[in-house]
Amino acid sequence: MKIRLEPNKTTLRLSKIEFSELLKCRFLSDSYELPGNQAIDIYLKLEETDNFIYENNSFRISLPNRLIDDYKPCKNGLTFYFQLDNKKKIQVLFEVDIKKKPINK
Repeated sequence: MKIRLEPNKTTLRLSKIEFSELLKCRFLSDSYELPGNQAIDIYLKLEETDNFIYENNSFRISLPNRLIDDYKPCKNGLTFYFQLDNKKKIQVLFEVDIKKKPINK
């Protein structure tokens, strides 16, 4: 699972294997170690409704199970918007890594 943080946008990209695991187990997690004996944890869960929380050095992202169950990985991914405490919104882009076949020379 890869995460990219940008101002007002977070991209969450899964491999095909991770996507299959998410569909089967309904949950994925990953931990990224940082200097100073710190870490950031990411929890991705399929639930009835979407939600995005950051607390205690953890990103907790819930995505609507019906949308993800029906999703066919494509170049555009799925976009979700979450309300922040300061009345702004953050965009979360959900992608599955689909690699193009190499061009034969």
